[in-house]
Amino acid sequence: MRQRGLLLVLAASLLLSAPVWAATQNWVFEARLGDKPIGHHHFQVVQQGGQTTVTSKAEFDVTLLGLNVFAYRHQANERWRGGCLQRLESQTTTNSEAEFVQAELAGAQFNITSHQGQRSEALACPRAFAYWDKKLLRDAVKLINPQTGEIKPITWEELPASQFTVLGEVVPAHHVKLYGEKLDIELWYLAKTHRWLGLKS
Repeated sequence: MRQRGLLLVLAASLLLSAPVWAATQNWVFEARLGDKPIGHHHFQVVQQGGQTTVTSKAEFDVTLLGLNVFAYRHQANERWRGGCLQRLESQTTTNSEAEFVQAELAGAQFNITSHQGQRSEALACPRAFAYWDKKLLRDAVKLINPQTGEIKPITWEELPASQFTVLGEVVPAHHVKLYGEKLDIELWYLAKTHRWLGLKS
C-alpha cells in the first residue's frame, strides 16, 4: 500500500486480552485515510511445531462523490522458521494494476519470482515486515516487501513512550519508527506485553 497518511488501528478487542504465547493470534485493523475509514486489514499468526505461518489480507476502497477512485486488494502468505522467512506468496491489485510475488529460501539464497521478473539474493535469514513480532522487526537489517518482492535496508528508531487509543481505551505504548528509501512507518506496541497495536504510514 503506497498511500501516505494511512492509519491502522485495532478494530477488535481480542488482542488486548489474549495471552502473548497463544498458538494462534489474530489482528483485525480498521484502515483510515485521514479520519475516513476505507477498509480493513486482517492478520493471522499461527505457531506450530517450530514453524510460524502468517496470513494477511487487506481490502481498501476510497470514494469521492460516490465514486470509487481507489481500490486496493492484497493477500500474502508467509512461512517462517527460527526467525527466518522460508517462503512468501502474495497477490496484490491496485485499481487495475496486478502484482505478485513468489519467493523461497534455498540454502543461503532467497529466490524471488515476481511481476518484475526473477532474481536471487544472498540472504541466509531473510525477513519481511513482521509487524506482529517487535523483536524480529527490530533486529532486521533488510526487509522484503511482500507486495513487490523488493529488498531494502531499513533503520529502526525507538521514540519516546506514548499512549495509544484502542477501542476507546487509552493504553501505555511503545512508539517506534521504521524508515528507509521511500519508507516511513510508525508503529505502536502495548507497553506491558509488546503486542502490536497500530501502524501509520
